[in-house]
Amino acid sequence: MHDQDLIQGNGPNIYTMWPGYLFRYGGFILSLFLIGIGYMLDRQVLIATGFVILAGTFFLYWAARWTTSRHYDADQLQVTEALFGMSQVQPGDMLAYIDLGLRAPAIALSRHLTTGQLAVIDVFNPQLTSGRELARARQQVPSFAADPRLVWFDSGLNLLPLPDSSVPAVFMPLVLSEFTQHGDRQTLLREVNRILWPNGRLLFAEQNTSWLNWLSLSPGSSRLQPSSYWRRLLAEAGFNVLRHEEIHGLTICIRADKPSPYAGKQLSLDLRFQPIN
Repeated sequence: MHDQDLIQGNGPNIYTMWPGYLFRYGGFILSLFLIGIGYMLDRQVLIATGFVILAGTFFLYWAARWTTSRHYDADQLQVTEALFGMSQVQPGDMLAYIDLGLRAPAIALSRHLTTGQLAVIDVFNPQLTSGRELARARQQVPSFAADPRLVWFDSGLNLLPLPDSSVPAVFMPLVLSEFTQHGDRQTLLREVNRILWPNGRLLFAEQNTSWLNWLSLSPGSSRLQPSSYWRRLLAEAGFNVLRHEEIHGLTICIRADKPSPYAGKQLSLDLRFQPIN
């Protein structure tokens, strides 16, 4: 199976975002209705209004399809690849991936491993992650063949099923924004900090506040936050942000390291001048 085979295609993606598409199709129907009535009644104002609505609806539809294809079709794997490039992990490492049950990006990441393993931890909670788009996306996840490189866990936010300081890197793309409460986001980040080695790496991605994201997500756009918010949240959880980059201007990818407990501590030397007798 190739990476492209992990992607579900246009039909399931439209199903995932169907309320926004229904609104846009309604705009098409309204514009055609106004244009038709305008020609029948010879009302130029109705005809002009219909064409304005048609142009606006077409633009919104194009923006939604383009943006959705980046998030859900083959280009979404670019986020996973960008995070892997930042991670500096080795093919034999034991890694963790925080997931919401969507699976495909985690499986794509596992293909970089040889003797290593990827613990995929599903933290989905219908009370805490109440977005309807996510629930519909979970329904569309196909079954995958068993792979010894992948170990699957279901987990809550406040106790991830891994020991303290047990993994060198944790991947967490497009997860935190699905939790509507700031405190839930902090709880999950504290748990990620706990399971990371000292100097371990969190590879993090979220959609930013670009206008294309606002147009495509419609009701879900309320979850969008500027990159400064995510950087501040990571700092509050004890991480040092070392690197970030944007994918298509839609998604910000961040590498944030867990400081060593000895970071900032320096050996104290007594260098006072001693007179020679």
